[in-house]
Amino acid sequence: GDALGAPIEGLKAGHAGQLYGKVEGYVDPEIAGKQNPAKLRLKGLYTDDTQQALALADTLIKCGRFDGAFFARLLSAMAQADSEGRFGAHRGTGKNFRAAVRALVDGKGPEESGLPSAGVGAMARAVPAGLFFAGEMDSAIRTAVEQGLVTHRDPRSLVMAAVLAEGELPGFHALDW
Repeated sequence: GDALGAPIEGLKAGHAGQLYGKVEGYVDPEIAGKQNPAKLRLKGLYTDDTQQALALADTLIKCGRFDGAFFARLLSAMAQADSEGRFGAHRGTGKNFRAAVRALVDGKGPEESGLPSAGVGAMARAVPAGLFFAGEMDSAIRTAVEQGLVTHRDPRSLVMAAVLAEGELPGFHALDW
């Protein structure tokens, strides 16, 4: 899904409709890229959200749990990679994510790098926590929050990461929030 929507990420629905009509599959990214070359992505290429989720999955698999220091090293290494990208190997990240990762690169620990941002990045990459700890609600929620704190300190971001990782918290319905 992320790769399908990547070429039109950031476009308002009406504008995407003008450019592509009803989107039912992969679209020609060059159509939207003509208007904003910085957002041009190859057909089928996923965004920073999936890239960060893969970094979280890698952390969980290699460490057997969430390890903030390991996750921080992955994000930092990607930011420092020799790449033609604007932020190392990271793809199209937002300013708050970049600021948090720069703090990691500059030596802040993962427990102090997050910003008071209510952005969706912490939630967008939380799926591996739910998959890795399927059936273990406490571990899934704890991991979703811990990985979120690396970049986001706003409780709204952390709650939504937890909801996504577990699916639904007892007595809490995301759509009612």
